[in-house]
Amino acid sequence: MLKYFGTDGIRGKPGEFPLDPSTLYHIGYILSQLLGSFFEDVKIIIGRDTRESSPHLERPLCAGIKEGGGEPLIAGIVPTSALSFLIRRFGFAGGISISASHNPPEENGIKIFDWNGVKLEERIEGEIEKEIERREKIAVKTHDLLEIDHSLKKFYIDFLKSHIVSPIPKNFKIVVDCSNGSAYSIAPDLFKEIGLDVVTINSEPNGKNINVNCGSTYPDSISKAVKENKAYFGVAYDGDADRAIWSDEKGRILDGDHTLYLMGKYLKKRGDLSSNSIVATVMSNLGLEISLKREGINLFRAAVGDKNVYKEMVRIGSNLGGEKSGHTIFLNSLPTGDGILTTIMLLNYIFEEEKPLSELSEGMELFPQVIKNVKVREKVQFSEIPGFLKALESIKNKLRNEGRVLVRYSGTESKMRIMVEGKDEKEIVSMAEELADIVKRYIGG
Repeated sequence: MLKYFGTDGIRGKPGEFPLDPSTLYHIGYILSQLLGSFFEDVKIIIGRDTRESSPHLERPLCAGIKEGGGEPLIAGIVPTSALSFLIRRFGFAGGISISASHNPPEENGIKIFDWNGVKLEERIEGEIEKEIERREKIAVKTHDLLEIDHSLKKFYIDFLKSHIVSPIPKNFKIVVDCSNGSAYSIAPDLFKEIGLDVVTINSEPNGKNINVNCGSTYPDSISKAVKENKAYFGVAYDGDADRAIWSDEKGRILDGDHTLYLMGKYLKKRGDLSSNSIVATVMSNLGLEISLKREGINLFRAAVGDKNVYKEMVRIGSNLGGEKSGHTIFLNSLPTGDGILTTIMLLNYIFEEEKPLSELSEGMELFPQVIKNVKVREKVQFSEIPGFLKALESIKNKLRNEGRVLVRYSGTESKMRIMVEGKDEKEIVSMAEELADIVKRYIGG
C-alpha cells in the first residue's frame, strides 16, 4: 500500500511533508531521472490551479527537475486535463499538475502524468516513494518562477473547440460556476466565443477562495443561479476543472452518473460507443446500471479514482467511463477526466436533440443513496474499530439483494466514506448514521 500517493496523486498541507520544499525538490529530481531512462530530451510540463500556495510548490519542483537533467515547461493556470492533452500533442516526457482538486484552499497537491498523458501507475508511484524515503532533507535554493508559455493554453483551447459538432442555437443561456479555480481562465471566454450567452459565477480567484462554498461540491449555487437567470443549463467545475456537475433548466442537480447515462445514449445513437459498454465505479448508483441496461448498454465497475476507471476502460475496450463525482473520460479524446470537454459533449447532445436537459435525463432512475464523509484522525483496519464489522455485516444482511453498502477511506482526504443504497430512504439514512457514529466514537477527527 502506498504511503504518500492516494487515488489521485499526493495531497497535504503546503510546507509540510510530503509537500515541503525538500520533498518536492526530490520528487522533481526523481521524476526527471526516471523519465530520462526513456527520453533523451526530458521536457516536463507543469500547470497549476489558483491556490495561493501553488507557485510555492512550483519552484522546488522546477529546481529538482532541472537538477535531474530535465527541462520544466510552464503552462500557468490551466485545468489538470490540459496537461494530458499537451503531453500527447507535443510528445513531452511527462507532466505535473499542482492542485488539490476539490479540496479546500489551505490544502494542495500534485498529480503526475506519464508520456502518454496518463496518471502514473502505482508501480512507478511506489518507486518514487522509495526514493523519497532514501533521501535526506535539504535546504532548497529556488529562483523566481519560470516564464509562462501562453501559447500552450491556446493549443488546448483549440483542442476543445474541435469537439463542437452541433450548430449552436441563438440566445442559449448557460451558467458557469468556475469554483474560483482553473476553469476561470478558459471556460467563460471559450463558451462566449462559440456563441453561447454566458453567466459566470465564482470566477474571481484570490488564492484563498478556490472551492469555498462553490463549484462541484456545492451544486446548490449553480441550481440557484440557473433559476434566477432563467438559463437553459448550468455547469459547476471543481478547482482544477476535471469534474463537472450539472443543473438542468429547472434547477435539478445532475451528477456524474447522469453524465454517463446521457453520454452513453448519445454515443450509442451516433454509433460511437465502443464495446457497447461504459465503466463507472463502485460508488455509482445501482439505478445507473438498471437505466443503461434498458438502453441496451452494459455497465462495468472499477475502484474509485479516474485512473482506475481508465485502466478498466482499456481492459474491456470501452471509450466512455467516469465517476459519480463528475470525472468523465472520453477515451477517444483524452485518457483522463476533463470537465470543459464533457460540457461541450453534453451541449452537443442537447443541441442535436433540440430538447432540454430535463427531458433527456428523464429515463435515469436512481435508487435512494446516502453518503457520509466522516473525518478521521487515523486510517486503521476496519477490524480494529470495535463493533464496526458486526454492524456492517448486519446492514448487508438487511439489504440483501435490494441495496448496497460500501465503506472505504478516501484516497485524497482524512475521511472515511460510507455509502448505503436501497429502496427505503429512511432506513438507509439510519444505517449510514449507525456506521458513522461508530467511526466518530473511536477514530473521529
